[in-house]
Amino acid sequence: MPAVQPRRALLPVLVAIAVLLGACSSDETGQVPVTGAPTGQTAPPVGGPKADPATAAATRAVVNGSSIDVYDSPDAAEPSTTLANPWIYEGANGETAPIERVFLVQEQQGDWVKVYTGVEPSFSEGWVRAADVTLQPVEYQVDVYLDQYKLTVTKAGQPFMDTTVALGTADRPTAGGTYYTTVLLQPPNPDGPYGPFAYGLSGYSDDPAVREQFGGNGQLGLHGTNQPDLLGTNVSNGCIRLANEDITELAEVLPLGTPVYVHA
Repeated sequence: MPAVQPRRALLPVLVAIAVLLGACSSDETGQVPVTGAPTGQTAPPVGGPKADPATAAATRAVVNGSSIDVYDSPDAAEPSTTLANPWIYEGANGETAPIERVFLVQEQQGDWVKVYTGVEPSFSEGWVRAADVTLQPVEYQVDVYLDQYKLTVTKAGQPFMDTTVALGTADRPTAGGTYYTTVLLQPPNPDGPYGPFAYGLSGYSDDPAVREQFGGNGQLGLHGTNQPDLLGTNVSNGCIRLANEDITELAEVLPLGTPVYVHA
């Protein structure tokens, strides 16, 4: 299908050639960050604990400064790590592109916010100072049901999409857990194995063979496909594939920080 630019992706695109989604089942190397990817909602920032994902909106934390300290607990004396903002998308040929640092919020306790950080390994978490981030509601939510090969999307609790997906194989399965979208990419060939768009998720393959075979950091993805006949089967290296028309629709609306709940 022809390339489709998201309605909200009209800013200049920074070109970087890389294998970012290293756990996907392809050796295609071109991935172009969409720098005008959908942002958070226009509602005012919110705080407080994130409610049950099945019944209420999630919250994303957008990093304010050029870096942010992440702590193991609110009473830790020193940060366990410091993350740059933006983080740098690294291309295979030395190209780079800055991507806004966004976390998915778990809860808030006073002046502290517990977040999923999106860095390796999968499900990494930590505490950040509330003053260092801007908290915003995310009205979209993605749920993936492994036993049904089904992906659903809700908007403000209402049905938005219900579709069939392809998942990881028995020896390279799609792992259950809480993920979120960290980057939106536009492959140079919309008819290629990733389809017209690919979201990088906050999950990483821990299979050394996957990283060696495909390069990159083994990041999992939510992306299109040039094999729609394989939807509803176990065929990927852990990524979630869906029809190209579906990923195109999602690329127009899902901001970075959208939760993706994979139900085992």
